Amino acid sequence: MKKISIYVGFFVCCMVTHINAFDCMYYIEKHNLAIPRYGFGAALDHFAKQGSREGLQTSETQIDNTNFDWEYYVEHNGLIEIKSEDVAYDHYQRYGKWQKLAYCKQFDIVILLHLYDLDIMDEMIGRINYFIKNNPLNTYRIKINVPVDARILKEISFYSGATGIQAADAASFLRDKAATLGAEHKELIVSPDYSPILYNMYHYLQKAFLLDQAKIQVVFSENRGMDIGGFFVLCDELKKEDKPFDFVVKVHTKKGPSGPLSPFGEQFGQTWRLCLLSFLNIKINKVLRTYDSIYSCKINIMDDPAREDRLFIEKNRELFDLLCLSKHNQYDFCGGTMFIASHDFINCIQKWDKARLYFLLEKGRTVIGYEHVFERLFGYVNASIGQKALCLDFMPRGSRVKHDIT
Repeated sequence: MKKISIYVGFFVCCMVTHINAFDCMYYIEKHNLAIPRYGFGAALDHFAKQGSREGLQTSETQIDNTNFDWEYYVEHNGLIEIKSEDVAYDHYQRYGKWQKLAYCKQFDIVILLHLYDLDIMDEMIGRINYFIKNNPLNTYRIKINVPVDARILKEISFYSGATGIQAADAASFLRDKAATLGAEHKELIVSPDYSPILYNMYHYLQKAFLLDQAKIQVVFSENRGMDIGGFFVLCDELKKEDKPFDFVVKVHTKKGPSGPLSPFGEQFGQTWRLCLLSFLNIKINKVLRTYDSIYSCKINIMDDPAREDRLFIEKNRELFDLLCLSKHNQYDFCGGTMFIASHDFINCIQKWDKARLYFLLEKGRTVIGYEHVFERLFGYVNASIGQKALCLDFMPRGSRVKHDIT
């Protein structure tokens, strides 16, 4: 019953809210707030505590949630006599719908889910299912990484439905589902205490999504690299599989900063998490015919050169040298490590030396970590290979779509 209420609550929330991201400077100036121009954290905290309740607008431009792509509809179906969006949509309503004419380009999508905070796992499943249901014309596969350590195994223990499964059978099955596991961690996942629980969780995940089980892969790995490590594991799985795809959707079970470590509190962390995940709420096909990647927001605080120098320049330099990236002075920095990116972007990632990157990520755990540098770096990689990125709080002007047909 609890799981049903989670899904219902999430779907209702998605259907009644307008899709938007968070433009810090716009929000501060539009509502005349006594917050410094680059005060991203304070502005987001204000929105979490007050602005969301009052319905304050968070960005100047917001994406229109439709997949009807009239230019594609006309070109793909040879309707050269149609010269406008309104006429194209009317034609679709009168004829195209019944003839099942394609009204947007379709894509092969791989969803990469790094699942390390299991208490919000059901929420993530609901978000991904909504994304698939909201964009039904594509083909999908899902690859899920479950990192393994003592803490995570303790969380997994709530999967008590494994009663009756023989530990030896479960252990044998799980050995084939493990990636990047050293001997110590392999012993953990095949132990009599954990193997039935992990086996049960594996089958739960296989049935939780709106896809055939054959299109869902679950792999276990060591818990290293924080938000980024599981992404590298899944990129390697993509490389092993060697199947064509157009885009990947990268998500992980992020909670956001909370408790004593957060300067603004748990509500801020939740709002930031929802902001990062907001791209899962939109219809993507029309957008991806024009853009190579989608990010949720541009973090304006990071445009402060002094802060960039202080926190990132040394680690940036080290990563640039390690990854042999060419240096450009300017690019559009998009915040966070959740996004949609193209096949070409993943090809670049798959060439990196993962062993050395894991070392750096572990080395940086006690200070401003390298995993935060990757928030900047992923956007830079897009720019360096000539990719065109869309940031949801900086939408192009003058092309607002009037129609929605799904």
